Amino acid sequence: VTFGADSSGLGNLSEFKAQQQQIDDARKEAEEAKKEVGNIQFSAVNLIDGSKSITVTAPDGANYTHRSFPINGGVRAGEQLALSVGNIGVLAGTPAGFDVLITNEDKNTWLTNSAELTADNRNAVFSVHTDIVAQKALLLIYAGPTGATSGNIVRFDEIMLVRGNKPALSWSPSIADQEEAIDAA
Repeated sequence: VTFGADSSGLGNLSEFKAQQQQIDDARKEAEEAKKEVGNIQFSAVNLIDGSKSITVTAPDGANYTHRSFPINGGVRAGEQLALSVGNIGVLAGTPAGFDVLITNEDKNTWLTNSAELTADNRNAVFSVHTDIVAQKALLLIYAGPTGATSGNIVRFDEIMLVRGNKPALSWSPSIADQEEAIDAA
């Protein structure tokens, strides 16, 4: 047994144990951070055609007015999709938020829970329910909260839906929109 500082600079066994605990804690934190980074899924392929800028106009008395977009490639059970909208502009009405959700092609089955966007929070991540089969799907964007769109006119700019759990950092046209632009040139 050595008393006083040894070659490690530690004065005694309790200091060594404290140092070892700090090293173990740092290892655990590094492993947790590694798992977090490993869980990020990101794609830059926009799954929505014609998404540069759209306006949703809800006539007076129409409380469920939305615009629907086919999702290129459909959806699969358990899959995550991330939505980002570059800008939301209210042209008429006073909507408190804007509901978005993913449904089947007939719009009679929700394939995800709904999410609410606001002028300040324009991102959402959807998890496709695990009890569905792979299928074609639609993204629905409402001119306000579902059941309360009457009289609202809302413009949504640069809508981007990607596979994964991380919204895209910037907008890009879908592959079909890019091909259309090339053909038109």
